[in-house]
Amino acid sequence: MGFEGYVDVVRKLTRRFSLFYAPIYENMKDHGEGALASADVVHPNDAGHHAIFDAFTNADRS
Repeated sequence: MGFEGYVDVVRKLTRRFSLFYAPIYENMKDHGEGALASADVVHPNDAGHHAIFDAFTNADRS
């Protein structure tokens, strides 16, 4: 809980400074709590790596 606040700040900073933003957190969260994490619950599993890849390749670059 509360992590969304950090994500929101990063998103705002990327807009302010015209930086690229890939919605990695949002993509990971859409799959459910921990579903894309390895056994250590910190690092992504193979499906998690795929979700990160998708976040970058499908991000809005405008």
